[in-house]
Amino acid sequence: AFDYVTKNWTELSSLGNSYSNANIVFDPILKKVIHFGGTNMFFNGLTRSYDVSNNTWDVITTNTSPGQRAGHAMVYDSENHITLMYGGYYLDGVGNLIHRDDTWAFNSQTNNWTKLNPSNKPDVYYHTNHVYDQKHNKFILFGGTDEYGGVAYPEAKGETWAYDFTLNTWTKLNSTNEPSPRWGGAMYYDPILEKSFLFGGRFNNTNFYETAKRKEAERRLNEKQNPKEKPLWAQRLEEKYEKNRLAKEAREKNI
Repeated sequence: AFDYVTKNWTELSSLGNSYSNANIVFDPILKKVIHFGGTNMFFNGLTRSYDVSNNTWDVITTNTSPGQRAGHAMVYDSENHITLMYGGYYLDGVGNLIHRDDTWAFNSQTNNWTKLNPSNKPDVYYHTNHVYDQKHNKFILFGGTDEYGGVAYPEAKGETWAYDFTLNTWTKLNSTNEPSPRWGGAMYYDPILEKSFLFGGRFNNTNFYETAKRKEAERRLNEKQNPKEKPLWAQRLEEKYEKNRLAKEAREKNI
């Protein structure tokens, strides 16, 4: 916890297991932090809560689970008093990268997760920049990535999407002067100024993005010219990426 007045960080109770690429929100009705997912080599699908008042973590028993994932987007919908979640990814038992493109709502009063099944969905799956816009009651996503460029080079996206819980719809916004494509940045909604602020991320400016893409192209060419034996998990990810790329090209040709 960080106290701005004293400029002091305080380490609080541990979750017990460390997870990267998980997500949390603060539920003001429950007065607890809600934590879901993440990975520590194994992918997690538990819903947990952190009680600020007594500095304790608990596992929440839920009716169902959205499934193991990391890199998902999660916000607290203050209008409908629920936690909303979108996307993510996980690796299956043989190392295949599995994308999540589903939308869920968690009600902390009933401990129920509900799959929302909107008719349309964003073109990104994980590592998005996201906030809840309190003025317009919308779950906002910007950027993110939909597939791996090779094993460790996600391809950044630059679109803005909004989810309306009441209508159960995702809408691609025709926003102007959008930031350059990026994933994994930090995004915050200011309820006083009624604006969303975005900072940082990977591929966070045009020059850096173009340089990264060029280096990736050079890396792939070098691998073709000088093939090396890769571990099985890396081969699986490469195969998955190539399959997704070919399928995407086929869809675009049929449009």
